[in-house]
Amino acid sequence: MDPSLIFFAALAAFLSYRLFSVLGTKGGHEPEEGERPSLAPRPSENAAAAEEPEPRPEPKGPVPAWVRTVREDDASFDPREFEEGAKAAYEMIVTAFAEGDLSEVAPYVDPSVRKAFEVAIDGRRGAGQTMEVTFVGIERAEVVEAHRQSAHIEVTVDYRSDQIRVTRNAEGEVIDGDPNRIDAVRDRWTFARKLGARDPNWTLVATDGAAPAA
Repeated sequence: MDPSLIFFAALAAFLSYRLFSVLGTKGGHEPEEGERPSLAPRPSENAAAAEEPEPRPEPKGPVPAWVRTVREDDASFDPREFEEGAKAAYEMIVTAFAEGDLSEVAPYVDPSVRKAFEVAIDGRRGAGQTMEVTFVGIERAEVVEAHRQSAHIEVTVDYRSDQIRVTRNAEGEVIDGDPNRIDAVRDRWTFARKLGARDPNWTLVATDGAAPAA
């Protein structure tokens, strides 16, 4: 056997073991009736920002601490828009990873995170494997914290979603997952944006494994 094939097979086996550190942990249940959510890409939404943004009206009730932290840098920050964008970004990036093509989401993924994804994709491709991900629904995208750093601000989001995830070998046989099972997937991702940036887009800078079960 070609030594390179042995290497890729071993690498793919290792990456399969580590895959859930990138894409979260899962627990299966039987499929239920439901439609795949329509989460259109919104990376450039509200791209034109005024030079002096006006503060948004405060919602009723206390403003979460993480929102106050972000608004120290951007008074016009809308947490609802951020959370909807975070849902769209999550589905876009996970789908791109599964399809093995990060070109469309590359501008929104930090180079270090993108490199980790590319290594997994290359190992999967070298072993002749393919991955299929179908989103049934995103139940939650909850911000758990926000931090100001010296040059940027970071926001961490816990995700809980229902997905059908299947990995097949070169012969098309299922080697991981089940096309007839919906998995409950939990993830914790961190997004960052430069302080004072007029560009409203955020960049994925960390995938810290599974979010705590709730």
